[in-house]
Amino acid sequence: MFRPMGHRECSQLSPDPGWGCFPDPNGLALGRASNGNSYVFTANGGTDDVSVIDLARALEGDRRAEIGRIPAIPPPGA
Repeated sequence: MFRPMGHRECSQLSPDPGWGCFPDPNGLALGRASNGNSYVFTANGGTDDVSVIDLARALEGDRRAEIGRIPAIPPPGA
């Protein structure tokens, strides 16, 4: 389930209140789409989800480079 930006839960505020949520990334992965675009995936311990970040937009300094989050949902019985 992909959750688009704008619908964000914030379990932990950042040290600077002007910054917003502090996702506390636990790991990073780089993926490339069939159209050649690159995306960074971060495992966020603070919000228990995975951020999807457009790498080109992030490198340009776009503050909206994070395009969505995927909730980490444990399997039944876990």
